[in-house]
Amino acid sequence: MKHIVCIAALALAAFACDKVEDPFTGNDGSGGGGGESGVRVVLLEKLTGFRCTNCPQANSVANNLKNVFGEQLVVVGVHASLQFAFPTGATPNDPYYTDFRTVAGEAYYNFWGQPSLPVGLVSRSFFDGQQTIPSEAWAEQISNLLAAPLKADVFIENLNYDQGSRSLSFDVSMNVIEEMEAGEYFMTAYLVEDSIYDWQTNNNVNVENYLHRNVLRDNINGTWGALAFSSGNTGQQNTLSYQYTLDPAWKEQHCELVVYLYHAETREIIQAAHSWVMNP
Repeated sequence: MKHIVCIAALALAAFACDKVEDPFTGNDGSGGGGGESGVRVVLLEKLTGFRCTNCPQANSVANNLKNVFGEQLVVVGVHASLQFAFPTGATPNDPYYTDFRTVAGEAYYNFWGQPSLPVGLVSRSFFDGQQTIPSEAWAEQISNLLAAPLKADVFIENLNYDQGSRSLSFDVSMNVIEEMEAGEYFMTAYLVEDSIYDWQTNNNVNVENYLHRNVLRDNINGTWGALAFSSGNTGQQNTLSYQYTLDPAWKEQHCELVVYLYHAETREIIQAAHSWVMNP
C-alpha cells in the first residue's frame, strides 16, 4: 500500500505545474480534529519566499501531496531569507510590500544552514543524510514516515475561539506510546493562515494575485516551543495549555493551529496535529 500511495504522489507531483490551485473555500469541519489516536501525521515545512522564482512549482507539489495524503499530512509555508522573502515595496500599494517572515522562520532558515530555496523539511527527518529535502523527494519521504510505527500521540483539546476579542485558548495533550530515543522532547505550536493573495515571482514573472497557502504567521510558544518530556520513556503523559490573540489583519476563518512534538537534539518531529481556529 505504501508503494501505491508513493507512486500516486509522485505522479501528481510530476504534473504540479499544470494544476491550478483551489483557494480556501471556508472551514467545513473536514480538517484537523485535533488529532486521531494512533494515526501518524507528517509535517511538511516548505521553506519559501515570494521573491523565489522557483518556489511556485514546489508549492504546487506540496498542495498536490496534501490532496494525496489528506489528514495525515500538514503543510506549512515558512517564508524566510533576505534574498527571497525580504519585502522590497515602500508602501502597501507597491509590489512585494507584505512581510511574511517570522522570527521563528528566520531562525529555522539559519539553523538549517541557509539552504537554497525552495526546499522542505519532512517532519525534520533525515533523507540521504540531509534534513532539508528537495520537492522531488517529498512524496517518498512522507510515505516512509507514514509506514513507520507511531511512538507518541499529540492532540489539540478544549479549543475555544472568541470572535469578539480574537482570543484563542487550547490544550495540547501528549502521550508516549512506545519507547523513544533518549533525550528531551519539546512541543511547538504554530498559527498558520491559509489562502492569502499577494505578489509572487514565478519563473521571473511578477504575479500580482498569487495564492499563498498555509503561511506561517507566528509561533504561539516561541521558536523552539516548550518542554514536553524529559525522556522518551513509555507511558508518559503531559498537557500544555495556551492562550493567544490573533492579529486583526489575519482572516480568522482561514487560520489553523498546528502543533508538533519533536526530539530536542535531532529536531526530528515525532507526531503532529492540527485544527481550524474557528471550529464549526
